[in-house]
This record gives sequence, structure tokens and C-alpha cells, in this order.
Amino acid sequence: CNALETAAEQTGRDAAQAAFKTAMNDLQHSLLHSLGPALEQDRMLQLYSWPLTSACQIDLKLARNQLALNNAVNKRGMDALEYLLFVDPTANHSCPADLVPAPADLLDNFNALSAVKKQARRCEFMQQVAVDAAASAKILADAWDVNQGNYAATLTGSSNTSETLNTITDAMFYFEKVLKENKLDAPLGGGVTNTAPTCGAGQVCPEDVESPHARISKDNLRANMLAFQALYSAGFDDWLKAEGETVLANKFDADIQAMIAALNDIDGSLFDALSNDITSVNTLLLGPVQDVSKALRAEILTPLGLRLPLGSESDTD
Repeated sequence: CNALETAAEQTGRDAAQAAFKTAMNDLQHSLLHSLGPALEQDRMLQLYSWPLTSACQIDLKLARNQLALNNAVNKRGMDALEYLLFVDPTANHSCPADLVPAPADLLDNFNALSAVKKQARRCEFMQQVAVDAAASAKILADAWDVNQGNYAATLTGSSNTSETLNTITDAMFYFEKVLKENKLDAPLGGGVTNTAPTCGAGQVCPEDVESPHARISKDNLRANMLAFQALYSAGFDDWLKAEGETVLANKFDADIQAMIAALNDIDGSLFDALSNDITSVNTLLLGPVQDVSKALRAEILTPLGLRLPLGSESDTD
């Protein structure tokens, strides 16, 4: 909490940041399992709401010294924790210059605080966010635990096999709706999916990457892709082959592997690559990510008698 003063305190902050990255990797895998309990009462959103996260809204709370947690998902969860834990302790507020809060000098007064006082407020709020995120994670873990909610048994025990599998493929569309649109296309300018970046349509916007503070956006993407691959390889590939679609099944598997390889070819963080090596990021989106996306939407589901998720039928990107 006081990582400004002694080497020991900085060591503690480093350890907390390392633990956060480990936990985030697990969470990123779980985002491809956003079904059943994860959708009830916005439980996954309470644990992780990106891209709804608002650093400015968090800073307004800090400026008002209102450090109690509230129900707004954009000011809680692992995404809020990342901002609080990785932002420079000496940093000023993150709100846009044209924002006029009440009172008007609220944010100026926050900027005028010493770095130690800013960090003390961040840390007090951070601890509540961390406890809340742990509680949200435990609710989800308990829902899947074979000795508690045992959701897997509920899912696989359904007599409606098609509906069960549609539930799983709906969750796999996180790849389409968040990974492709928000994690890649928006920072690149939104030209593929019309997902406008905060910098303005058509503008490259590194600040819109998923993890601008911890700089682990590429790691998050890799975890998502590996989880997607694991779900596909858990049986959908064999099912396609049983339906006589061996060529399609093998091609989709190869496309997923090519996508992961293209991600690994990006040097450094995704944030830095958008400034220094944007070609590699464009290659990832316009090549293998688009290949997987198009096959998922137009080729994989039909032979298996499955449907597109609700709300995806009219998408044309």
C-alpha cells in the first residue's frame, strides 16, 4: 500500500502485481466458460467487466474519498483492481479534460494531493475491490465444484443434447464478440467490425487495449485462444468428423493453431506493438482471427445442427 517509501514496500507491490497476473491468466481462460452460473445475477461481470471498466469513475470515487464499494460493475472486479494496482502511484486522475465534476475543483484537488495520499486512497479502495473479487470468484468456483453446485453435471445431464451444446458454443462466441471486436479491432481503429475506438473511428488507439496498465493484453489473448482451442478439441472436432466433415474439422484446428502462432509472432506487449509493429497486429486480425471467425459463424455450427447465439444472426463482419 505504501510502495513509495521503502524497498520492502516496493517488493510487496511487485509480489501483488505478479499474483494479479497469475489470477488474471486463470480468469481469461474462464471467460470462454461464461455460461450457466456465470450469467446469473451478472456474476462474471462483477468479477470482470472489461470493456465497461472506467478508470475515470474510479478516480472520481477516490477524489471524493468515497472508498466504499458499490454495485456498479465498472468500478469493481479484476479490471478495477488492475488499474489501482498498476497505475503509477504518483499519477493524477485519468478523466477527460472536458469533464466538469461537482464540485468543479474536485479533480484538481485530487491532483494536488501528495503521491503518498493518492496511493493511500487507492490502496484502501483496492483492498475492498480485492476482497469483493475473491468473493465473486468463490461463488463461481463453488457453482462448478462437484461437491457443491456441480454445474457440469447439470449441463451434461440435460436430456436436450442440442441445447446443451448450443450453451457451450454460445460461450465460445466470446471469441467473436469480445476478443475480435473489443480486444483487437477497436484498438486498431474499428475498420473490421465497426467497433469504434475512444480515439475516434479509424484511429489507432493503444489506450483501448484490454490491459493498458499491466501490459498483459497479449497474454490475455493467448489465454482466450487456448481456452477456445480446448473447448473445440474437447469433442466438437470429433463430432464434425463423425458428420463427414473431416476436412473442415482439420482446417479449423489448423486455423486456431495459426492464430496462436500469429499472436506469438507479435514482439513485446500489444500496447507497444500498436505503435511500433502495427503490421503484425493487423496480420493477426485480418488473417487467422478472421479465418476462425468466419468458419465459426458460417461453417462449424450448421453441420452439427447448432444455431448462432441470439443477437449474432445479423452480424456481417
